[in-house]
Amino acid sequence: MQGIALFGYLLLPTIGWYDTNLSFIKNLNRLFRDAGKPIRIIAPLIPRGQKGGMRPEQLIKIADSLDAYSLLEEMSWSCYYPQNGEPCNSCEPCQKRKAIFTELGKKKNSQSD
Repeated sequence: MQGIALFGYLLLPTIGWYDTNLSFIKNLNRLFRDAGKPIRIIAPLIPRGQKGGMRPEQLIKIADSLDAYSLLEEMSWSCYYPQNGEPCNSCEPCQKRKAIFTELGKKKNSQSD
């Protein structure tokens, strides 16, 4: 049986993390395979041939079309320093995510008015 980890990277214009591209995912999968570990990493939001992933606005649009905006906001997180299985809310990814959801939430609310 193979374990699957699903990564949902977003393309953030000011951040170029080394681990948000297909090359990193391929190398990580190779590492697990060569070590005999039944784990496979999948990153469906990274378009082929593009560094980084989908823009936050694109993901929110998809979530809206599936009526899953609140689920996306409540059930996902981005954190480099989680504490007890929860985001720290202070690292750069946490701060960027909060700013994105705040801004997109304002746009979403203004569109529904």
